[in-house]
Amino acid sequence: MARTVGDVSPFSPAPPPPGRQQRINALWAGRQALRRLPYWLLTRAAVVLAVCTVLYLVNGSLIGWVSAYEVLLGIRTPAAASPRWCAWLLSAAGWVAIPAFVGGTVGYLITTQIQGHHARDLDAVLAELRTLSRPPAHAANGLWERPAISLHDLYARGGDMGKAVVQFGRLHPLRALNTTAGAQPDWEKAERHWVRLVEMLLGGVRPPPGSSASQALRRAENAAAGFLLSLNATAGHQCPVCRIHTGD
Repeated sequence: MARTVGDVSPFSPAPPPPGRQQRINALWAGRQALRRLPYWLLTRAAVVLAVCTVLYLVNGSLIGWVSAYEVLLGIRTPAAASPRWCAWLLSAAGWVAIPAFVGGTVGYLITTQIQGHHARDLDAVLAELRTLSRPPAHAANGLWERPAISLHDLYARGGDMGKAVVQFGRLHPLRALNTTAGAQPDWEKAERHWVRLVEMLLGGVRPPPGSSASQALRRAENAAAGFLLSLNATAGHQCPVCRIHTGD
């Protein structure tokens, strides 16, 4: 018989432990907790670097590595290379993408320095000093030094939290036409929507001053867990992620 929590029906089994892909999705969603520069480097800047790297590798194999390096830096005209089509693309990346990457990185660094030197109230400065004086949390210094909370972990807490997880699973029936109270939950879809819910809270809420990325992620997960509890207490509730992402 399936495990139950309190008076939860045995027709709604507990969510299984998240698989590797679900863990990866949860970790990737945690990028929202990063500060501006690391977030930009990990997302938009990574795309620019990937495109430039591919162009350089293609040109290096076709026109030679030295020629590709000179075309990328503008030392050599792409008209003198053969084939020209790939050299022109590499030259355009050297003139546009690379300066944009360097300028964006420097701009984020300068913005961070300017914001750090803004005049603030005495109480705000003292509050930040108190935060910095606290002993560091050894298990939560980095964003990816701890596993993200899954529906399986929330269910293990039992009580009202376990019931809320089961009810959240029922909002994602395994078959679209099977919407009865005893329907088998699609826990894989429910887990994806839980991760997106945490990601929405990370991207839309300003973290407290002085908080680390891991602390911001934990705060968003706790807020999302509280939202599941309030959702369970509302009659006729729906999954907000289902309403936003109708195709998922």
